[in-house]
Amino acid sequence: MKTTILFTILFLNCIQFSIAQKLTLTYKIKTNDTVLIFQDKVFSDKTIEANAQNIFRKNVPNPDILSIEDDFNREFIKLESNHEIYYVKLLNKGFYSLYESNLNSDSRYYACSKTDTIVLEKNDLLASNEVSANLDLYKNLASISKNFPELWLRAKTVKFEKKEIQKFISELNSKYSEASYEIHNKGRFDYVSFSLKGMVLGNRTDIIFDVTKSHYFIGDSPNISLKYGIRTNFYKRTEFIPAFWTGYFLIHNGITDSLFVYRDHYETLTAKIIEFPFAVNFEITNSGFTPYFYTGLAPTVYFREISATNSEHISKTTKASINAFAAGGLKLKLTDSFNIMSECRYDLTKGLNFLIGVEYFLHSTLHLPK
Repeated sequence: MKTTILFTILFLNCIQFSIAQKLTLTYKIKTNDTVLIFQDKVFSDKTIEANAQNIFRKNVPNPDILSIEDDFNREFIKLESNHEIYYVKLLNKGFYSLYESNLNSDSRYYACSKTDTIVLEKNDLLASNEVSANLDLYKNLASISKNFPELWLRAKTVKFEKKEIQKFISELNSKYSEASYEIHNKGRFDYVSFSLKGMVLGNRTDIIFDVTKSHYFIGDSPNISLKYGIRTNFYKRTEFIPAFWTGYFLIHNGITDSLFVYRDHYETLTAKIIEFPFAVNFEITNSGFTPYFYTGLAPTVYFREISATNSEHISKTTKASINAFAAGGLKLKLTDSFNIMSECRYDLTKGLNFLIGVEYFLHSTLHLPK
């Protein structure tokens, strides 16, 4: 009962904190009268596009933001449409600049010169008819390349995909003397983490060492990461086993005798476990305390021994299986790389456990999309 109360309190504490992110970036923000450079937590593309004025309010005294850049090579430009302000993402610079907006279920692109703006979007009424949808896109692309008939045939082959549209705009820009280039954002933020956690409580010992790589895809969400790696685990559990009676049996000549399988004794299970976990991790905040949750699967190999005080026989087992696990916990940030952590974890092989430990993050690499 006490254990259940402890786990419940821990879980409730984990969900009380406001949303924030683990990662930080340097932002350069241009307003009507100044340029500001500062560090802040990472925001996804959609968050910046729809809510830039509010999320940067504490850093930008002038609410009229004209453009936003960060050291992940993202750049967002102010765009007013239907009396609403958006910050669309820059994909190409040149005579025609190409912008992307992801506020709707489908992407929308804006091809802008100093005199023209063409909106490239899927027509919902024609979305099921690929030929008609491509024809609609072709008409828009042909209209901005009207002075270059050699591009009209090329426009017919363009599909409604970011890379295809970027490439066409680059080909169009090459017809002009103004410098042009495509902007490719860094698509992934990687960390390698080392953690040692465990608990020695009564008759149970559980020690886990993890080496894990984490991938954050900040264009979508800086809160969610994919984690995989290797985990080693030493586990020991001692249990009291009371006498077990099978009942009474009638023996020869009407004599009744009793039979039991074993007397009171203790059984000790010792296991050495190697796992290769793959998990989805969600972190809620990173300002001092970081509640987190993760769940996943792990191909597992374990070497198990069971000994008993009423027998000299030791049972040894080696087995491979797939282990499923889920956990929720809380990290205390001491530095940007070093955390103290506690978590409540359940997995199929060991059941419910409470663990405490330390974790060290090593920044790995920044990846450009291919």
